[in-house]
Amino acid sequence: MTSPEPTSAVGPAVSTPTVAATGDPSLAPERPRVSNGGSRRRALVVGLVVGLLVATIGAAYAVTRPATYRSQVSLVMLPSDSASLADSASLFDTLSRGQIVATAATVFAQPRWHASAPDIDVIAGGVTPSAVVQVSATGSDPDLVKSTLGKVVDSALPEVTILLKPYTAKQLGPVSDAKAVGLGRSTMLLVGALTGLLAGVGAGGLATRRRA
Repeated sequence: MTSPEPTSAVGPAVSTPTVAATGDPSLAPERPRVSNGGSRRRALVVGLVVGLLVATIGAAYAVTRPATYRSQVSLVMLPSDSASLADSASLFDTLSRGQIVATAATVFAQPRWHASAPDIDVIAGGVTPSAVVQVSATGSDPDLVKSTLGKVVDSALPEVTILLKPYTAKQLGPVSDAKAVGLGRSTMLLVGALTGLLAGVGAGGLATRRRA
């Protein structure tokens, strides 16, 4: 008499067909679906926050940044009237080399001429290939800019004449009115808005790639 074979309480193991065994894709286990809507919303929020932050910083800078004004004057270096015709030819030849103009520009640009207005920036340089020296002053107060440049020219001219004799500097017209330079406030606001837009788009795209 044979005894019955023991059976498992759990029951016989059931094998699950796989794609590799059956070739049927419908039998593959389902993968969890990722919602793209949530990722897009997060990317949109990140882009908006970054864009608004950058645009706000740019607007604050444009509003609080003081305007800059510049005034200019031109002078020409020439042989003095006392030079003879024979000497003038040699003097003009030396003048064409640029050393006289460069020396004059260095004298005009010295800070000691506007020590009472240290916030005004005065620069000078030669206009090649001519013998013209252009002196300019820059600052935030247009009236102070123009008056300071006038004082610089009046103070430096006698020293230039003595130092560079037999050459002399003759002023070509009056000191110009100080005019605003650089980007205007409205342009700065527009640049800030565009920068914020680009920063927001970039931040949103980066957030989307990280979620993918």
